[in-house]
Amino acid sequence: MRETPWPPQQHPCHPEQGPAPSTYHAAAPSGPSSLTLVWPDTVTRVFSVLLRHHFQAYAVGGWVRDAFLGRSSHDVDIATDARPDQVLPLFSRTVATGLRHGTVTVLPEPGETGPPVEVTTFREDIGYSDRRHPDQVRFTRQLEADLARRDLTLNAMAMDVHGRLTDPFGGLQDLRQRRLRAVGDPSARFAEDGLRILRTLRLAAELDFTIESQTRAAMIRHAALLQHVSRERIGLELQRIAAANWLNIVADLAEGPYLMVLPEPLPQLRRGWQECERRSAGLRLHRPLPFNWLDCEPQPRQQARAWQQTAASLAVWGWAAKVPPSQLVAFCRLLAWPQRWGRWAAAVATAMSDDCTFWPEQVWRRQLYQESEQHVWASCQLLDYWCGGGGRTSVYRQHAARQPLRRLSDLAINGRDLLQLGLTGTAVGKVLAALAEAVLSGVVPNEPDALLAAVPLATRWTAQAVKREDLEHGRNHA
Repeated sequence: MRETPWPPQQHPCHPEQGPAPSTYHAAAPSGPSSLTLVWPDTVTRVFSVLLRHHFQAYAVGGWVRDAFLGRSSHDVDIATDARPDQVLPLFSRTVATGLRHGTVTVLPEPGETGPPVEVTTFREDIGYSDRRHPDQVRFTRQLEADLARRDLTLNAMAMDVHGRLTDPFGGLQDLRQRRLRAVGDPSARFAEDGLRILRTLRLAAELDFTIESQTRAAMIRHAALLQHVSRERIGLELQRIAAANWLNIVADLAEGPYLMVLPEPLPQLRRGWQECERRSAGLRLHRPLPFNWLDCEPQPRQQARAWQQTAASLAVWGWAAKVPPSQLVAFCRLLAWPQRWGRWAAAVATAMSDDCTFWPEQVWRRQLYQESEQHVWASCQLLDYWCGGGGRTSVYRQHAARQPLRRLSDLAINGRDLLQLGLTGTAVGKVLAALAEAVLSGVVPNEPDALLAAVPLATRWTAQAVKREDLEHGRNHA
């Protein structure tokens, strides 16, 4: 691993690196006054090879930004003045991932630490007729020209192997002020690629940064360009927003017409964001609810998975927008999210709309049975958060502590016991279900002797239920 002191000391440009415009040195905007910068082995080798052959080489983009923020970043992108046909012969293991745009991926050698490294030639992008991709790229030897094509100033910084920073657009100052600002003319940046609008919102949510006023105005002005972006890319950015501290940007989401050009029911999310903004202002909320409901149950389970955080945000948006919970599956379909996320969000939103504050004991028992328990727990925490309290989580814990059954396997008897009593086939499952219903209703305690004594009654119940189903089926086909 190659270590570089942080912040680096000011010294003349390394002769192999060549001159770098607007080069200066500064400490990170927050955190310790000095850090140790560790390059993965693969990155050290790429730097070394390019410099040894008298090419320029800089780490660029998100890695440089995250290093100043003290965030871990696994991917390091290298920008160079070497063209792809010059890069390929220098490394034994490569993938030609994007030669048209100047990108070659260098793979780690056996035994090296670090991920593959994308090496991209300095370039200028010319024309964006499809509002997403450059019509033409022109390779250049100027680092500053390459940085000028990027979206935000904090993504338009570069660092050489010695830790020297090149920052022609003031990205470090924007980092210090926790601000997102477009490179150059904001209107031109968003007119080039509509996806940059959602990327900026997502970064603001993830980093808890504000969006500079002219940048925000350009985002709103060009919101219609999102119709040129694929649903999959929109879905990916919204997924990352939903999993982040999106309350940081709820005012931006509520103000901007970002989804209004997309198919229904996606535009309805804006109404949900507006309601969330209204509630957050009234309750002085500063963070969305910590997604830790699986840890806080009476019987602790694993921490909530990332997709559940996303689905919980969708549930809140749908509940706040007052859309039918079933439509949340349609949201997922349009955003190319797995439909199980929509079903999970719909179940949580349904429980939020029902509001457990008014449930009697029997409703609580049925809601906490089978898969509903997790949805109810999530809805209680979310409602307490968004409604300024109410004690729903405390009430949940009280009912959960005395819940007689959480799943069918919790019955004090099982199918083997019923087989010994002479039941066979589908009757076994039906009688177990009837006994579970009797326990939930409070008719029979969940004890072996009581359940075995109730088997004849449960058998009659199931027989009567089958007879009713047959009669109903006959009437429907008469």
